[in-house]
Amino acid sequence: MPSCALRQVRVPFVRTNADVHEIPLPTLLSHFLAVILSARTTGVVTQAALEAVTSMLERGLFRSTSAGLTRAVQEIAHATSHCRFEPSDAGRDEVVLLSILDVMAALVCGYARNEDGSKGTPLVDQLGDESVCEMMETCLSMCCQTRLSTALRRTAEQKMLCMTREIFSRLESMPLEEEAAHTELETPTLAAERVGADAESSLRMAMPDPKSQAIPAAGVEVAGEAGDEASAEVDSEAARGAGAESSGAHDAAAEEEQGPLEMPSAHEKPVHETERQGEHEAQEPALEAAVDAPVVDLGPAARAAAPEAPRDVPETPHLAQTQQPFGLPALQEVLRVIISLLDPQSPRHTMTMRLLGLNLLGGLLETHAVLLARFPTLRALLEDSACRYLFQLANTEHGVVVAGSLRVFGILFEQLRSQLKLQQELLLEFILQQLRPSVPWVAAPWSASEEPERPPALSSFRASASGELRELFVEALCTHLMDDADSPDVFLALWRNYDCDLACSNLFEHVVLFLCRAIFAQPATGAVSRTFSGLQLVALDLVLSLVARLADCEGPSDAAADVLRAQHERKRVLAQGADAFNAKPRDGIAFLERSELLAPGPQRARSIARFLKDSALVDKRLLGDYLSRPDNTDVLAEFIDLLDFRECDVAEAMRAMCEAFRLPGEAQQIARVTETFARKYYAMRPPGIASEDAVYVLAYSIIMLNTDLHNPQVTRRMTIADYQKNLRGVNDGGDFDADYLATIYDTIRRREIVMPEEHAGQLGFEYTWKELLRRARDGNVLLPTPRGLDRDVFRASWRPVVASIVHAFSTLQDEHLLQRVIAACRQCAVLARVHHVPDVFDVMVRHFARATGLLDEPLAPDTAVNAEHKVGEQAIMVSPLSIAFGRDFKRQLAAVVLFTIAHGNGAAVRTGWGDLVACLAALAPHGLLPASVTHVHTAAADGSRQPLALKAPRSAAAPAAGGSGSGGLLSTLSSYFLSPYGGSTEPLDATESDIENTLCTLDCLASCKMDELHAQLGALPDAPRAALIDALLARLAVLGRNSQVYRPAVVFLLELLADAAERAPQNLARALEQHTAFITDAVQTHPLELQHAVVGAMRLVRAAANAGMDPRAPLHTVLGALPGVPIALHAHVAPALLGGLGQLLAQCGPLADAPDDWARLLHIVATYARVQRAGAAVAALDIAIYLLDHACSTATYAPLVELIRGLMSGADRALWQGARGDSGPRRTLTEKRALSEWIGAVHARSTDALAALARARVNIPDLIRTAPDTSRAWPECWLPLVAALAQPCVNAHRPARQAAVAHLSRVVLSPEMLDPAPRPLAPHLDAMFGNILLPLLDTLLQPETARADALLPNGAPGDEIPVTRTQVCLLLCRAWVQYTGVLAAGVPRDVDAPASARVLRLWTGVLTMSLHVLRAPPTALHEAVDEQLKNAVRVMHVSGLLVEGPPGTLQRGLWVETWRRVDGVRPTWRDLVHADAKAAEAAAREDSSRAGAPGGGADAPGDERAAAAASGGVDAAPAADAPPPS
Repeated sequence: MPSCALRQVRVPFVRTNADVHEIPLPTLLSHFLAVILSARTTGVVTQAALEAVTSMLERGLFRSTSAGLTRAVQEIAHATSHCRFEPSDAGRDEVVLLSILDVMAALVCGYARNEDGSKGTPLVDQLGDESVCEMMETCLSMCCQTRLSTALRRTAEQKMLCMTREIFSRLESMPLEEEAAHTELETPTLAAERVGADAESSLRMAMPDPKSQAIPAAGVEVAGEAGDEASAEVDSEAARGAGAESSGAHDAAAEEEQGPLEMPSAHEKPVHETERQGEHEAQEPALEAAVDAPVVDLGPAARAAAPEAPRDVPETPHLAQTQQPFGLPALQEVLRVIISLLDPQSPRHTMTMRLLGLNLLGGLLETHAVLLARFPTLRALLEDSACRYLFQLANTEHGVVVAGSLRVFGILFEQLRSQLKLQQELLLEFILQQLRPSVPWVAAPWSASEEPERPPALSSFRASASGELRELFVEALCTHLMDDADSPDVFLALWRNYDCDLACSNLFEHVVLFLCRAIFAQPATGAVSRTFSGLQLVALDLVLSLVARLADCEGPSDAAADVLRAQHERKRVLAQGADAFNAKPRDGIAFLERSELLAPGPQRARSIARFLKDSALVDKRLLGDYLSRPDNTDVLAEFIDLLDFRECDVAEAMRAMCEAFRLPGEAQQIARVTETFARKYYAMRPPGIASEDAVYVLAYSIIMLNTDLHNPQVTRRMTIADYQKNLRGVNDGGDFDADYLATIYDTIRRREIVMPEEHAGQLGFEYTWKELLRRARDGNVLLPTPRGLDRDVFRASWRPVVASIVHAFSTLQDEHLLQRVIAACRQCAVLARVHHVPDVFDVMVRHFARATGLLDEPLAPDTAVNAEHKVGEQAIMVSPLSIAFGRDFKRQLAAVVLFTIAHGNGAAVRTGWGDLVACLAALAPHGLLPASVTHVHTAAADGSRQPLALKAPRSAAAPAAGGSGSGGLLSTLSSYFLSPYGGSTEPLDATESDIENTLCTLDCLASCKMDELHAQLGALPDAPRAALIDALLARLAVLGRNSQVYRPAVVFLLELLADAAERAPQNLARALEQHTAFITDAVQTHPLELQHAVVGAMRLVRAAANAGMDPRAPLHTVLGALPGVPIALHAHVAPALLGGLGQLLAQCGPLADAPDDWARLLHIVATYARVQRAGAAVAALDIAIYLLDHACSTATYAPLVELIRGLMSGADRALWQGARGDSGPRRTLTEKRALSEWIGAVHARSTDALAALARARVNIPDLIRTAPDTSRAWPECWLPLVAALAQPCVNAHRPARQAAVAHLSRVVLSPEMLDPAPRPLAPHLDAMFGNILLPLLDTLLQPETARADALLPNGAPGDEIPVTRTQVCLLLCRAWVQYTGVLAAGVPRDVDAPASARVLRLWTGVLTMSLHVLRAPPTALHEAVDEQLKNAVRVMHVSGLLVEGPPGTLQRGLWVETWRRVDGVRPTWRDLVHADAKAAEAAAREDSSRAGAPGGGADAPGDERAAAAASGGVDAAPAADAPPPS
């Protein structure tokens, strides 16, 4: 019919009404809809009618007040859903279909207008359930027919999405009472059945046929569809093991290329082309006559009375009745159909249809997911069918399908995550399995196990996606785990809802471990990559986000968090119990009992059964074997009781039991299990079963039937008839119902009973999904996360997180990512400090220490190549390390992070000290540490510090093997080539670039604030300080010994060890053992290292004393190691050893009690005092001075006197030799300087040492009294002291010489020398005069002595030799005067007697030496010597010794020898003696004249001596107890 006829159809109505809006809409639309529904119109006419209707809908003809609005809208929907027209070319036909889409879109998305032209009631609200379903079915058919053009299908898809969103927007105003039938069950469709397998409903959309050639319309059934539905369903069931919705198979006979493109309605049979042609020819003239009739406007009354239209004009087929506005049933059906498009098991669905379903479902969820979740039936469709299909689609190899399904998953979980707990668990495990590589990863660096971890596997899913699919899963993982800033933290929610749920896997742990392993992403075999892949970057981003979120979590923990912690701990224990059960069931049960997880008494069996059923980690094979044992029948019964057999036929009940555990292989065990099952199942009184034995037989038959139908080795399958025949008469004597057995047979045929370990592929997925739905009945909602879980999450994940972050730092080059990684490291440090997880610092320190590259430095770097350069006023050491470190920015950054972490967290570091110490030890030898860090204690007694020696001086070269002999040329060359300076290593020729790199290194290390870190070491608590000491000991053990190469790192570490141990008394012994090990192995130790080991050892001994410990034990340990030190190394050891001893004595007092201990100690002091080192000399003298003053005893006195004498004698000898030019062996400048310093040091302390010797005289009487043999004690005490004081009197050092003379006079003339005194004393005095005093004066009188003294520098302080000999001569005369009586006591008169000869010899010696002094050039003391000698002569005369006696007597010998010497020098003295003699005679006569007087009668000799002493002016007299000579 031409389009102009349509325009004429409207004329009669328009002319009879003043306003077209007054015409009822159904009347106005009737002819247009008739044309649309007519199968005999062309496509052009139908298009015109459709466009007219669209114009009416869009241009305000439909008003809210229009009559028949609802019916008109529903009739338009019906007409467009059942549109027919004659075919033409494909392009024109598709234009008609586009017009249909426009009408439906206008109908669903349009509005009725108000009187003022504004939007009124939505037109879609006028549609009924059937109208909505028909329109969506028509549009969906256009989307799916592959014969249509792509443009049309895409347009239909867009229209479909818009209409779907529009109709589902009605949910916002739809009350929940619409779903009253579903209110008692929150998830009514959460079951194993497929969508569409529910009871048939009158409202049902047909699934589109993609290969159909008919015009897309609602209610279409392709010929043969109904007949093939049953067979298609059976095939589908056989293909996937469950009843699935099937819409029949496509009938190719209906797809004829010729004939009209029509789609008969649901109530019509297909019309053949001949019938349609005849009907069209019969009705077309009548229609044209009606159109050509005159149009008259009759008005409402006329219209009411108007005759009926001619019967030849077709009337619009009106709806039987107006439908109620659509509601939840229509929406549920539309959602069902959209979800059904995703069914991967449907043979009718093409890939295009599945993609369409994904797009439609995704678009709907983007806008209406929350609304859908309000209604349980709609939410159940999403939770069950939609998710099930999405999982299956995502498990395919089609990239487009996988991408679409993952996109829908993302939208679904973004909107409804909180209501899809178990689906989220499965999705994340699935994504992780897809992203795990097929080649195993290397073992986790944070795990002690060497084997790669085996993550949980989903046997029903593919694994290890590659290529584009892998990228899709990476994006899905990122989308799922990257939450918004305003949403709850995903990771915390995972830990709270899964890791703390006994029924779920440890999803948080799995995800975090995967992300961290992915960051490493190195296969166990193959090349190692240094670049980050997309997965690695995503994993790193997620891990960094996790750390940032944890760092932002604040607030105290609440009670809910404590409950979760208890659940998590219980879950951990149960997992351990499952592992123990899998290893050995008996051990597993025992573990549960020890953990108090089993109920006592009668409930024990039920608690065991509950554990075995609920634990997914228990091995099903072992479980079946355990339950079927005879001694576990109670546990088996309780286990079967826990299975829910309600509303299950016996086949499904058996399926449930066989899926819970694997049946054992032995017949008795199977019988035992089957009997228990029969007892439990029959207790529920199942219909059609007469007895428990019948259940037993039926259960056995099901097992056999399952094997017969599904075992590939069975060639002849059992039929239903065979099955029924086999079970005749076993139902308590009767037969089972045939239909009942047929149902069992059909159930087993369609769905095999699969044992647990055989759940793979589609069967595995079906089982997995059924278990998921079963668990979902107990709750499928994510619970809110309480405060305080950040601590538990961090403690559960810090090891892999920290390891992966540090690995990323060492690998990445991107500056932005590096900044994020560093920020995450600092956040981890803060979290570790807040949550008290000190191990974090150890891991971070270890990894960042590796990243610095300092751990790879050689243990003994060759510092000989280092070169010192001046940059301005700063001196820097340029070394290969400083150059390489300055070039590498990553190493510098790692160092900054490393020491920043250690700076404020040293108290938390334990094992990390080993790496920190290694880094410091690598930097110290190259001068890269601050001076305050590398200053070490010196051997000086004042405890001073000095910078660490970076190079050993030549004087510190190790001695050649074989001792200190003078081995000639060969030993000289050997020493040279073995010394660190004997090689040809040249200092580094540093360039400007090298200096610049070194400066960069120094700037970087300065920013690390190592001086502050070093200062914090002193304040470490006991535990970290012990760890630091362990690290230092371990590092020193690694360094070992090397006598030929000086290693500054060893000295630096020994210093750190001593510093740390000083503050940790409990670790002193270990530190001291390390120091003494160096001393014991001195031959293999470099001299400088040995020296510092001794310094440190003595510091530790003093530290022990400071800590209140007895220092003697550690001191003996040190002294016991000294025998291993060769003599050649004494010079390096002596200053440190003796200085330490001196400080220890000053601090603790005497260090020994037993004579043997003193002897050992003083022997060591004397041995090491022999070396010509200034420090050793000073320390030795200080020790001697202290001990003489505070510990002078028979055991110490003689060694101390000898020590002082030997030191002063050695220094004096060296000085005299130097003055005379006799320097002995050739010495280097360094040796000369050392010798000079040693001499100066001895002289500097000689005055104090001599004073100490002089003070020792007061202790000698006590020493003599306590000695066992006092006769030997006197010479052993006094003579060494006099000799020690006499020897310095010829010292080249004038101050020492002067002090020695003064102290010698005090000692020789001291009264203590005679109290007590042995008898006879004269021999000992003979030794003092003859061996000490007289030789001393004789030495001073030698010309060589005076000449040598004159060679000393001018202006040297002290007396010269002439003055010194005068003083000694004066002392000699006084001593003779004092001890004349003792010497002459008991002397015989015979001059040849030994005693007489001794007196004569000593007197002649004194007289000769004194006269020699008087003949020398006069000095200031010349007169004093003259007077003192004259006085001695007079005393000799007064004592009766110097008289002219008979020949052969002592007196005569003394008289002759005296005047023979004196007359030539002092001739007047003879006259003086005669005068004294005359005076004595006169006094004698006077005495004799008074002899008779009372009271008179004094002894003549005594009177003579008294008179002589009174008149002669003698200033010294013999001792009072000295008898006169006989």
